Parts: sequence; C-alpha cells; structure tokens
Amino acid sequence: MFFSNKVRLLTLLLVIINKSAFCGGLLGDNPHYLVPAGDRETWLEQAQNFREETIKKYNLKDSPDKNLSWMSGNFTCRMCMMYDSEFIKPGTDEYLIDPLLAEGKKEFGGYDSIVLWHAYPRLGIDERNQFDMYRQMPGGLAKLREIVEKCHRQNVKVFIDYNPWDIGTRREDKDDFKSLAEIVSAINAD
Repeated sequence: MFFSNKVRLLTLLLVIINKSAFCGGLLGDNPHYLVPAGDRETWLEQAQNFREETIKKYNLKDSPDKNLSWMSGNFTCRMCMMYDSEFIKPGTDEYLIDPLLAEGKKEFGGYDSIVLWHAYPRLGIDERNQFDMYRQMPGGLAKLREIVEKCHRQNVKVFIDYNPWDIGTRREDKDDFKSLAEIVSAINAD
C-alpha cells in the first residue's frame, strides 16, 4: 500500500510539474502541458484547475502523506549522471557508489538522497528512450537495485529522473507514468 501511495504522489508531482513547467508551443500537442495563457492570472487558474482535476481523477489526497514528512529534511541531494566517472568506473561495469557515498559522508556528513540521472549526454542520439537508458545500464535494473539497496542501508533515498520532454524517441507500449512506476518498482527507488 505504501508503494501505491508513493506512485500516486509521484504521478501527481510529475503531472503538475510537467503541466506547469513548459509552454505548449514548445512541445506541440503534448497533453501534459498547459497552453500559454498570456497573463499570469489565467495561467495560474488553469494550473490550479488542473491540479484539482488530477487529485480527483487519481483519487489523491490534497495534503502530503505523513510518510513523506522526511522530505522537509532532505537537504543534500546528489545528481548522479549515470555515466559520470565518479559513478561508474570508465571502461568497466563497476559502479562506484560506495566511494561516492563515503566521500559525501567525509566532506559534509553524507547525502540525504541521490538522483540517478540517466539521459545526458545520451538521450536523442538514437531511438532509445529514457526508460531504455535505465534498463541498459551495465548489469541492468538488477544492478541498479543493488545500488539502491546500498544507499538505503546508509539511509540515503534514491530517486530516478523523468524527462517529460522525451517525445522524440521510441515510445513504450504504455504511458510514461506506468513505465516510470515499473522502473521505480524494479529498482526499489524512493
């Protein structure tokens, strides 16, 4: 049940962020975005209406779940580019999560969370989509799950990146939110 709440909250946050962060003209008819209104008040009204509709549609609570109160203390978050030489040893399939976490602990007491950032600089070079990028990391999702488990043993939350603008690559046979939830579940991300 808690996983279900995490997915529902993640879905709401992604939809709201996606809907309000970019102009529709940039992405054509992508339904995740508000059409530019021309004035702040109209745009804000559209965003608030969309938020209320999303809460009703997905049967979400208007206030955050008590299980998410930890977020107010999430002060140090590392964005891990997944092909960065500090995350994976160049030319190998050896992940360097242990030294990365140890360095954070030594320098400032440790990370509260990390984000596994998959797409740059690779997304768009070929037809692979952002979900393929996670699946095709050395060792696949099973190895990423091991990384997440190592982080969790040190009380570090792990998030994955989602790029709503990734509409020019191979499409999944399901909507993005279902694909995202499958990756979160497979690697036990937060």
